[in-house]
Amino acid sequence: MSEAGQQSNQKPNSDPVIRRAVSVRRPAVLAFVAFAMGLCLDRHFDLSLQFWLASTAFLLVVTFGTRLPWARLNRISIFSSLLSVAVAAGLWHHLHWSILPANDIAAYCQEDGLPVRIRGVLAESVEIREAKYGPRIPAWMELDRSTCEFRCDEIEQGSEWVQVSGTLWLTVDGHLVHVGVGDQVEIFGRLTKPSPPRNPGEVDFQDILRSRGWSGFLRVEHPQAVRFLAMQRGAWWSFLRWREGIREAAHRQLAKHLNSENRAVALSVLIGDRTLMTDELRDRFVKSGTMHLLAISGLHVAILVGMVAVLCRGLGLAPKTSALILISVVILYALLTNHRPPVYRATMLAAIALIGSVRGRSLDGINLLSATGLILLVWHPSDLFDLGAQLSFLAVGAILWATKAWPPSNVYVEPDPLTPERSPFVDLLLSGLRVIGRMLLVTTCIWTVTAPLTISTFHVAAPVGMLLNVLLIPFTTVVLGLGYLLLFMGVIFPPFASVVGPVFDGALSLFLAVVRWGELSPGGHLFLAEIPTWWQMGYYACLLGLWLMWGLRPQVRWGFHLLLTWMAIGLVSAFFVSRDELFRCSFLSVGHGLATIIELPSGQTLLYDAGTIGDGTLAERIVERALWSRG
Repeated sequence: MSEAGQQSNQKPNSDPVIRRAVSVRRPAVLAFVAFAMGLCLDRHFDLSLQFWLASTAFLLVVTFGTRLPWARLNRISIFSSLLSVAVAAGLWHHLHWSILPANDIAAYCQEDGLPVRIRGVLAESVEIREAKYGPRIPAWMELDRSTCEFRCDEIEQGSEWVQVSGTLWLTVDGHLVHVGVGDQVEIFGRLTKPSPPRNPGEVDFQDILRSRGWSGFLRVEHPQAVRFLAMQRGAWWSFLRWREGIREAAHRQLAKHLNSENRAVALSVLIGDRTLMTDELRDRFVKSGTMHLLAISGLHVAILVGMVAVLCRGLGLAPKTSALILISVVILYALLTNHRPPVYRATMLAAIALIGSVRGRSLDGINLLSATGLILLVWHPSDLFDLGAQLSFLAVGAILWATKAWPPSNVYVEPDPLTPERSPFVDLLLSGLRVIGRMLLVTTCIWTVTAPLTISTFHVAAPVGMLLNVLLIPFTTVVLGLGYLLLFMGVIFPPFASVVGPVFDGALSLFLAVVRWGELSPGGHLFLAEIPTWWQMGYYACLLGLWLMWGLRPQVRWGFHLLLTWMAIGLVSAFFVSRDELFRCSFLSVGHGLATIIELPSGQTLLYDAGTIGDGTLAERIVERALWSRG
């Protein structure tokens, strides 16, 4: 072979970056993107069932035809396979989103409420939500409420019982304590469904109900209107009752050792229970950029896995035995928490990674994350449009990119005899600075990829969160460790829990003090208007292009320029709010009350008669959303 031929053959492998990009195969990424595109098509264009059936059948025929031995149409086969995944996803979403059973209870739900007598099963544990108290809330509204999921079986029509299906969100005024999960009950209540959005910027609660699998609301005025009939039998119902007992024991243990504010935070970070969380406390975490620490996510699962792994190593267990224990722990923890997409994402990631490590398989983080997302979307297609799921996957993707941009420095370098030897203190200091630098890079990447979504949802940008997370994430490990230890020791050795409880309470108080400092720090958070959807799409397209070009140095420079240019366009456009130069008067529906927004041609905006009977925060939120929607 000639020298030129040898050089041409060696050229593709001469660059290690190109060689690594060619050798890494990520089929799950393409499948996940295709599946997500199919879900978006059906959600936003509401295509018919006939279209999806015909498209699926046609593409399956094309895909199998191109894979025949004599066809040899590899590229067409790959393209048609991805299109088949997309249309299959659209069909799957259409079946879940647009088609309801003929006897679904949604047909009986009305906006003004329908008095009914209905039978069914309590499908979830009853949660008691404490009433709000304040000067703007009248005494007759200061009433605790009990909530849970209710699976419908029969509804009374005249003198007959008619079979129905579907799930309702049950709300009972007062404490519902004489029934529990798995109990078959008969309820006298009122079937309702949320009204369409009536004000600018208002959330469509009908879509929220559909995405969570609820057909409507069942409102009951007194616990005695819920009558116990029988107890469901079976392994699943027994497990749910055991889960309910565990969560109630956690409530009692935390109530015994913590004050009210610390108990609300502990319940949220340990078992995912936010029933005691107040609006003021939630806003404190939002304004400090630490809201993700409040919700159970991959961070909490990783900390739990790390603590159990240290325990397994201390006991000298074999790797396979330790992996089996860790998988069992994360699955059990997911079942004990609040059944949210971030928890399931973290559980699947941990389980697949542990299985792969035991079998000696090399794992690619992006491919593993895409496979996990694909499994979740097949199981529950609406999770693609869930804010918690979106932020969770974006955050994990940012962590994977940050670790790729700054790999761990564990490579041994032979010391240079001409370089003076550093003292151990200097080495320790440099190691600490490198760890802080990596954590700051990770938190910056997470903030960069999640900021557009959080700003559009909460209208708050909290740059102080990048600094606070560097401090709080290690401290969260200590807080969660003390919390798990308190719950565990409270069951097997209560006297020791009396020692751990005050320490845990003090750690939570310090944790909340840091969050409070972040909320009140000057310039720590900014209130911003809603970011246009077109800018968000362009922003994430730039991030995706930058990620694909990472490692190809000249292209990375152009990627950074493109991203910075697009960010500048979004920031500049935010200062130029479009005005009609006309007199505009908007009357907002705030329940039993009124709010009027008057926009003058001169650019002034007046708010008049903003009040309502009852909880004043309702009018406050409605006015805020209307003003944000106007920029």
